[in-house]
Amino acid sequence: MASNKKDASGFTPQERHQIIVDYLKVINKPTKVFHLRWKPGELLTGRVLESTPMFWYMKYQWSRSEIEEMFYKARCVIGPLFDTALQQTYGGSPGPRWRGAVPQKEKSAWRQRQAEKLAGWQAEQAEKLKRQEEEERQKKLIQQQRKAEEERLRKEAEKTLAYKGKDIWNAVSDFGADKSIDYKQFSENLRDRGVNVSPLLAKQLFDQLAGPGGKLSRQGMDQLIKKLDQMNDSATITWDMLGDKLGCQTIMKRVLLAAGAGTPFNVDDFVFASKFGVKISP
Repeated sequence: MASNKKDASGFTPQERHQIIVDYLKVINKPTKVFHLRWKPGELLTGRVLESTPMFWYMKYQWSRSEIEEMFYKARCVIGPLFDTALQQTYGGSPGPRWRGAVPQKEKSAWRQRQAEKLAGWQAEQAEKLKRQEEEERQKKLIQQQRKAEEERLRKEAEKTLAYKGKDIWNAVSDFGADKSIDYKQFSENLRDRGVNVSPLLAKQLFDQLAGPGGKLSRQGMDQLIKKLDQMNDSATITWDMLGDKLGCQTIMKRVLLAAGAGTPFNVDDFVFASKFGVKISP
């Protein structure tokens, strides 16, 4: 049972314990930092504070000032070995120290050397732990950046025709039933999927964009898609665009985007409306 007598510091063991507990609450630190030298139900003492390895203070992210203030408030002496470990681990200048507690018994020269070695080892372990935690933090940061970049690239890829290449070919070829397609098949297959491209308009597109014989194979469509992906999207499509290859490519890109997405789109309305000066919003 703990004594209720006050020591030379003016505190009883129970009072010192309570001061330490209250201080831990103020700085929001757990008692787990002392787990190698103390267990719940026991009193926290100066011996517990000073014999706790320095790398455990580091692990629970204590600062030098917090450690020193805890010792000072609890009126516990910071001995030379602990002071050395503090300096090696944290650097900086000493804070306020309590000097009036009962002096410790002198250690033999051998014990002194052993204690110094232990303090040096603890400081080394604390620094090692600090480096490991920083390396782990950097590793996680790099992983997060890599995932963010992969997600960005994935979203960018989803915007391309190439990403929907299979869906587009399925739409224009009736799921591969046609090995190659002409403008009539192109028009009919898309109409079945809610994308209205009249045979007249489809022929004008194929005259500019189709391969030999006025047809497009799967390979030819893939090559066309690559070219279209290099073009900027157009907010509008007009009758005048049918007059050259670049204009036809612009219209075809809008058509294939709708085909790949499976969204209804009446291309003729947009193209022929522009001929008569009528504006239609997509």
